[in-house]
Amino acid sequence: MGVGDEVRGCINLLSIALSVLYEFGDDHFTDLFSLENFEEEETEYETLLDDEWNGDLAKFNFFLEKIVNNLKQSKEQSRFIKAYTIAKWLDDMFTYLKPSKAVGKISLWELCGVNDTTYTEVGALNSNFCETKVWINPKFPIRTAYDVVDSQRPKRLANRDSFFELNGILKNYSYFRWDGTRTIKNIIISDEAILDKGNDCIAVAFAPVIDRKAFDTKKVILNRRGYSISAEEITLKDEVIAILDERIIDDWRLACSEGADVVFMPEILGTSRVDGSNPKNVEWIPEQCKEQMKKDVNVPSITLWPSVWTNRENGITITHSDGSVMGIQYKYIPYSNTREHTQEALRDYRERENIIIHIPNVHRISVLICSEFLADSESGWSEVLCRCLGVSLLLVPSYTPGEQDFLNKIMEYLNTDTTIMWGNCCGAAKNVNKCCGAYSKSGRNTMEIFTGGDCGGKCDGVKACIFMVRIPLKQPAYKETVYRYECEQKLEYKDL
Repeated sequence: MGVGDEVRGCINLLSIALSVLYEFGDDHFTDLFSLENFEEEETEYETLLDDEWNGDLAKFNFFLEKIVNNLKQSKEQSRFIKAYTIAKWLDDMFTYLKPSKAVGKISLWELCGVNDTTYTEVGALNSNFCETKVWINPKFPIRTAYDVVDSQRPKRLANRDSFFELNGILKNYSYFRWDGTRTIKNIIISDEAILDKGNDCIAVAFAPVIDRKAFDTKKVILNRRGYSISAEEITLKDEVIAILDERIIDDWRLACSEGADVVFMPEILGTSRVDGSNPKNVEWIPEQCKEQMKKDVNVPSITLWPSVWTNRENGITITHSDGSVMGIQYKYIPYSNTREHTQEALRDYRERENIIIHIPNVHRISVLICSEFLADSESGWSEVLCRCLGVSLLLVPSYTPGEQDFLNKIMEYLNTDTTIMWGNCCGAAKNVNKCCGAYSKSGRNTMEIFTGGDCGGKCDGVKACIFMVRIPLKQPAYKETVYRYECEQKLEYKDL
């Protein structure tokens, strides 16, 4: 059996221990730490695990397997303390260092190592999630926060009780209850391109793209849950496709020139050129990246192109700095227009996959498209992404006439220390006075608004437009709550 198999076997045993904790229940999980003799039994079990560990993982797994199987059969209250101790002890033992540097530790490198030149793709770290109903996910270290009056003092920004079960105290893995309806696609990217700039921040660019309505709709009737539902299919207007093709790449190039690490754009505006399922893009997008590199211009580590609406699917193509397609994030919850008594004609999905992009020492990044962000009570994605898996930067591309629902929702994520960045298309807003996005500032409890200054929300004479946000990787924690209009807008005008 190889090293990777032994590590996977260890995580599978961890999954069984976590399944025992499920029996305690999430509603009163903090009662776990008040169980009779908790401290004494935890200390005793930690000593037992320490004494058994000698660096031989195969031997340790044999020992651990007997323990977790006994816990499954046990009815004693102490089984919860023992399961907790195993879960916490293994978290302390796990490391993402290469095996040669992980002396005395259990290296997860074989399962999810970081590649400096490309990306790594993994699903669950455990292979027995169908049996245990526990999905275990990688959890690399990310950006930190500190007290503004003492830069050497780490600061916790999330609420203590915001996270599911043990996730708030785990450092090297996370988990959620797997019910067969959703999976996670983990994409791991090296932090080298970002940290080598020496800026101590991650630069995110949002491009609103266009100032006019870009699509037509066609009414159809769908069958959902046995009901006939009025819905609308979406098709880009013929006359704007060429405009979009030009503007999308101009906006992206402007973001490149401004040193953006991450670029995202609104939903729906994607043409076939940025459709990740289109084989031709295997050549087109990398060519754009090569062109920038030849000019010695920065290429973003991550680009989220405008989503493409086709065949009742609404999907965002996500590309690496070399132009390769890392994945397509689909939208699963349709926009519902209660005034017009219709909704977006998205197909139903039996299983839903969400992408998390891990940049060690930087952020865990994920995406919720427009209505999915607002319909959280239906989708439950924030429960999984933020309360369980610790997503620290959530991007929300949209195409919507409204703003207030998004502004209100953004601030709800302060309790999990998740920075929300919402971006909207200027052409979707009903009037130019509405903002085209906003983002919450972790550590400040504030929000910055994206609003056109010189352009007034119109693209007359504008070649490219982005909003740049630079998020510190060492975040000072303040105590203030205000709205601010400080986001930096970059405009590039056409040659007359």
